Amino acid sequence: MLPASSAKGRTPSHDHVPPPREFVDRWRFNTRTEHSASQEHLSDLCRVVGHPSPAEADPTGEWFTFEAGANKALGGDGFADV
Repeated sequence: MLPASSAKGRTPSHDHVPPPREFVDRWRFNTRTEHSASQEHLSDLCRVVGHPSPAEADPTGEWFTFEAGANKALGGDGFADV
């Protein structure tokens, strides 16, 4: 989610479409690990470009989800954000 408060002190809704600059400013100096920030980052990016988030677009997680089971090209199992 975007910054916790707006100019009027309210929490923005998930429908808020941030301008690209706001997105860049929010994520430019983020030091969290990929694992801890990736899902939030993608959801924010979806809002910036006007695309539904994975939960909105695919509530069952069949084709647009985080950490779907996947076969690795060189063998073995892994996960992919698809």
